[in-house]
Amino acid sequence: MTTKPFTLIALPFMALAACSTAVIPAGEDVCGASALQDLVDQPADRLSSMRFVAPMRILRPDSAATTDNRPERINIAVDNRGIITGVTCG
Repeated sequence: MTTKPFTLIALPFMALAACSTAVIPAGEDVCGASALQDLVDQPADRLSSMRFVAPMRILRPDSAATTDNRPERINIAVDNRGIITGVTCG
Protein backbone atom coordinates (compact mmCIF):
# COMPACT_ATOMS: atom_id res chain seq x y z
CA MET A 1 0.00 0.00 0.00
CA THR A 2 1.64 3.23 -1.14
CA THR A 3 -0.75 5.81 0.32
CA LYS A 4 0.53 5.38 3.88
CA PRO A 5 4.15 6.45 3.19
CA PHE A 6 2.89 9.34 1.04
CA THR A 7 0.58 10.48 3.85
CA LEU A 8 3.38 10.32 6.41
CA ILE A 9 5.65 12.37 4.17
CA ALA A 10 3.02 14.92 3.09
CA LEU A 11 1.43 15.50 6.51
CA PRO A 12 4.19 17.77 7.92
CA PHE A 13 4.17 19.91 4.77
CA MET A 14 0.37 20.27 4.89
CA ALA A 15 0.62 21.30 8.54
CA LEU A 16 3.19 23.97 7.66
CA ALA A 17 1.02 25.29 4.85
CA ALA A 18 -1.88 25.68 7.27
CA CYS A 19 0.28 27.90 9.49
CA SER A 20 1.26 30.35 6.78
CA THR A 21 -0.08 33.89 6.86
CA ALA A 22 -0.45 36.56 4.21
CA VAL A 23 2.59 38.79 3.96
CA ILE A 24 1.94 42.52 3.99
CA PRO A 25 4.78 44.55 2.46
CA ALA A 26 6.69 46.69 4.97
CA GLY A 27 5.46 50.25 5.05
CA GLU A 28 1.97 49.34 3.82
CA ASP A 29 -0.59 51.64 5.52
CA VAL A 30 -3.42 49.11 5.73
CA CYS A 31 -5.09 50.62 8.82
CA GLY A 32 -4.91 54.27 7.75
CA ALA A 33 -2.42 55.39 10.41
CA SER A 34 -0.87 57.96 8.08
CA ALA A 35 -4.14 59.93 8.10
CA LEU A 36 -4.08 60.02 11.92
CA GLN A 37 -0.58 61.42 12.42
CA ASP A 38 -2.05 64.77 13.49
CA LEU A 39 -2.98 63.02 16.77
CA VAL A 40 0.70 62.80 17.79
CA ASP A 41 1.49 65.25 20.63
CA GLN A 42 -2.24 65.64 21.38
CA PRO A 43 -3.90 64.62 24.69
CA ALA A 44 -5.24 61.04 24.65
CA ASP A 45 -8.59 62.41 25.93
CA ARG A 46 -9.20 63.52 22.35
CA LEU A 47 -9.69 59.85 21.37
CA SER A 48 -12.91 59.52 23.37
CA SER A 49 -14.78 61.74 20.90
CA MET A 50 -13.49 59.91 17.82
CA ARG A 51 -14.92 56.94 15.93
CA PHE A 52 -12.61 54.48 14.21
CA VAL A 53 -13.63 52.24 11.32
CA ALA A 54 -10.67 49.91 11.91
CA PRO A 55 -9.96 47.98 15.12
CA MET A 56 -8.00 50.20 17.50
CA ARG A 57 -6.06 49.79 20.73
CA ILE A 58 -4.37 52.24 23.05
CA LEU A 59 -0.91 51.21 24.24
CA ARG A 60 0.19 52.78 27.50
CA PRO A 61 3.67 52.27 29.01
CA ASP A 62 2.55 49.82 31.71
CA SER A 63 -0.31 48.14 29.86
CA ALA A 64 -0.22 44.55 28.66
CA ALA A 65 -0.52 44.03 24.92
CA THR A 66 -0.57 41.03 22.66
CA THR A 67 2.35 40.61 20.28
CA ASP A 68 0.27 39.55 17.30
CA ASN A 69 0.64 41.73 14.24
CA ARG A 70 -2.70 42.71 12.74
CA PRO A 71 -2.02 45.16 9.88
CA GLU A 72 -5.63 46.39 9.87
CA ARG A 73 -5.46 47.43 13.57
CA ILE A 74 -4.58 50.97 14.65
CA ASN A 75 -2.10 51.17 17.55
CA ILE A 76 -2.07 54.44 19.44
CA ALA A 77 0.86 54.83 21.84
CA VAL A 78 0.30 57.09 24.86
CA ASP A 79 2.94 58.18 27.37
CA ASN A 80 2.67 58.52 31.17
CA ARG A 81 1.45 62.11 30.81
CA GLY A 82 -1.50 61.03 28.64
CA ILE A 83 -0.01 62.42 25.43
CA ILE A 84 -0.22 60.46 22.16
CA THR A 85 3.33 59.60 21.05
CA GLY A 86 2.65 57.52 17.96
CA VAL A 87 0.05 56.04 15.63
CA THR A 88 0.92 52.86 13.72
CA CYS A 89 -0.65 49.81 12.14
CA GLY A 90 -0.22 46.42 13.72
